[in-house]
Amino acid sequence: MLLQITAGILPVDTGAWNTAAMLDAGATIEILASRRVEAGRQRFLAREIRYIGGVLALRDARGVPNPAAADQL
Repeated sequence: MLLQITAGILPVDTGAWNTAAMLDAGATIEILASRRVEAGRQRFLAREIRYIGGVLALRDARGVPNPAAADQL
């Protein structure tokens, strides 16, 4: 997922879940994410995506994928 922020475009990893079916381009959302550094590169892993239709919990607080989230899409 690409997130437009004031500083530019930030890629956010949603894992195996394709959020395109539930979010329209340009929709206002809130993402709770964890920052990881792997091989010197910074990555943001989405844990929760909050949108007008509800909340999608992709990972728990430790970053472990939530398989129940796949049922919400």
